[in-house]
Formats: sequence, C-alpha cells, structure tokens
Amino acid sequence: MKTVLLAMQEKTADAVTPFIESEDLRILGENVDYLRHIEEMVGKTSPDILLINVSHLFYDTDNVAVNNSSLLEVIKNLTKKGAQLRIALMTNFDDPKKSSFLAKAVSMGVWDVFNNSGSGIKLEALTKQLSAESNYDNVSNLVSEINQVETARSEPSVKRKKSESKRSVLVSLPNEDKNHQQDALTTDHVDRGEPLNPEPAKHTGGVQQSRKKQKKNRLNEQKNIFSRFKLNKLVLKRTLVSLGALILIATLFFVGKSVINSWTAKPSFDTLLQKQEYQTAVKYYPEKAKTVEDFILNNVSPADEKSAINSVYKVSNNKFVKFDYYFFDKRYGKLIFLYESQSNSTYKHLSNNRQIMLGYSYMKTADFTKAMYFANLSHSSDLKDRIKKFKVFYNANEILEKNLENKKLNTKDQIAAKKIISQNKLAMDSL
Repeated sequence: MKTVLLAMQEKTADAVTPFIESEDLRILGENVDYLRHIEEMVGKTSPDILLINVSHLFYDTDNVAVNNSSLLEVIKNLTKKGAQLRIALMTNFDDPKKSSFLAKAVSMGVWDVFNNSGSGIKLEALTKQLSAESNYDNVSNLVSEINQVETARSEPSVKRKKSESKRSVLVSLPNEDKNHQQDALTTDHVDRGEPLNPEPAKHTGGVQQSRKKQKKNRLNEQKNIFSRFKLNKLVLKRTLVSLGALILIATLFFVGKSVINSWTAKPSFDTLLQKQEYQTAVKYYPEKAKTVEDFILNNVSPADEKSAINSVYKVSNNKFVKFDYYFFDKRYGKLIFLYESQSNSTYKHLSNNRQIMLGYSYMKTADFTKAMYFANLSHSSDLKDRIKKFKVFYNANEILEKNLENKKLNTKDQIAAKKIISQNKLAMDSL
C-alpha cells in the first residue's frame, strides 16, 4: 500500500480524502497546507506520493507567478533529495497545454497532472492513476503541445533595413576665412532647401573699423557669459537648497513609514510560536490553528499544556482545538461524542498523541475494548498499563456496589466496602 501526503488547505483535504483513499492508497493524517512547510513534512512523514493542489495551497505572496516559481523550486529540491518520491499536481489552468509552469514541472519528473477541465477533477481516475506505476505517457501529449507552442513563438522576426541617407553636418568656421564660410553657407542652404547665391553682406567701414567692432563684440560676449554664469550660479544654489529640502522630506517620510510599519507589521507565524504566543498566532493565522495545537502537544511541558490549549480554544472553533480542549478539561464523554461524529472525515487519521488521548478517554468512560484498541494503535505501553489497572479498580467497585445495593453485606462489611470503593476511585483518578 502506498502512502499519500496531501499538500492543500485543510477543507480541501477533508473533502477529497474519502474519495482518494483505497486498498492501494492510504492518506497520511498529517496534511500540509502551506508551501514553505512541504519539504519539512515530506522529510518527517516519508510518503510514497506527494499530491499538491496548486490552487488550494497557502503561499507567502498573492503573486501567482512568484508562487509558481517558489513551488517549482520546492519540486526541484524534493526530486534531488528523494528519487523514490512521486509528485502529483492538481491544477486549474484554462489551457494546461500552453502552461510553461506545467512544462517545467514535467521536465523535473512530475508525470501525474490532474487539471480541472471545468467539470471538475475526476477523483476515481486520479486514484486509479496513482495506484498504478508512474508513466510518462500520462503527460507526453501535454509536453508535445507545449513544445509546438514554444517553437512557433521562437521564430525570428524580419529586421527592417535602416535608411542609408545621412544628414549633412554643418561646421562653423572663423569669419576671416571667407571662402570656407561661403562653402559652409552653401551647404546649410542645400540642407534647408533654400536658393543658392544669397545677397552678399554690405561693408560699412575699413579693416580697422571692422577689427574694433569685432573686439567690442568679444567684450560684450564675455560680459554676457559672466552675467549668465552669475545667474546660473544663483539658480544652481536655489536648486541645491530645494533638492536638499526634498531629500530631507523624503528621508523623514520613509523613516516614519518604516517605523509605522514596524508597529503595525504582521509578525511571522514561526516567531509567535517560538515566543509561546499561541493565542496571538491563531488570531493572525486562523487557518493554522491545528499546526499551533500540534506544536503545543509536541513541545510544551505537561504542566503548561492545558493553559496553552485553553488560550487557543478561546479564539478558535477548529475541530482539533476542540478535541484537545475537551481532553485537558476532562470532558471525556464530549470528546468521544465529537470523535465519533467526525471519525470518517476530520478525525480519520489522528496523530499518535491524539490516539493516546482518545484511548485514555475511552478508558475513563469504562469502554475498555476501544481504549485498548487505541493503545495498541498508538503503540503506547504506558496507556496499556493504565487501562489494566483502571479496569481492576473499576470491576472491584462494580462488585462492591452491587453487594451494597442488594444488601448482602452486614453493617461492618458495608463500612469496609464503602471505604474500599472510595480508595479505588482515588486510585482511578490518579491514573
């Protein structure tokens, strides 16, 4: 028989478990509902098959692309660690044959893909396929279709030819070079489409007057440059002051925002567990109430278990929280009623700790057959010893009480019988 670890939200796992479990497949009791816990749970339970419901799994972000990438990384790590592990995916793609995510998963050895075609996934077919040996033919047509799409998309596009025409570059020459100046002017007019042979400039004085004019122009130009430099320096100063103010405001804004975020940020689930803030952990992460309970049962000292579980019970209606609360509150009859009403679904696969708790509850209600069944199932020698002792005291009291009821004892024996009954009850309470 192959063992199957379900990686999906608890409600989804409860719904599909009765349909998937068969003579060939056994669903493990420890479901994993968070992506980041999959590798840890696989290492802990060593399943033959890991069935992941991609669309009904809790992720760290709301970004589908990031989540798919993270899931592929987990699959990659698992295939490296355990070659015997068979990974199956339940997906919800509109067109799975064009999904790059599925293409990468198949390339890693995921040969069992069950997609919701709109009418839902046929669980009978899923169970039949997982019961048989892994077969690449189950996904071969899927990979073939993806390869065709990728090939069609990868065809190179035709590049357009660049224009070979280049625009003329106009270079200004000194005024004294009249011939070159004319050539440059001619080139400029050609570029602008203007007629050639423009009217020559008229001279108003001799060479000396022309040189004075040129010197005066140079001085004016230097003054203009100096004025512009002073103006630019003032503008630059004002700009720097404004820029500094903006940087200061932005710094204060981001610092203030980070401080506020630190006050209001949602603490991580693992941090809350390590700080023993179990009630707060369930308030922030209500879907992980069972994980909190499991942590308490496995890590908290017996003296502190009851108070820790009571604190969680105050803020959660989770069925596993109720189970644990009834046990530690000594409501053994209520616990048994809760179990028997949900034994085919929620409590179908109990952890070792809860099997012992259930067996103990049956012992306290004098159902010794069922008590011993769960003692054997959990391999608890301690519970077996307790049941045997409890049964001796219980049977002795039953006989004494019948004798008292039928008035078969004299006055002296009645007093002795009542005393023994009282002592036996104390001994039973101590077990």
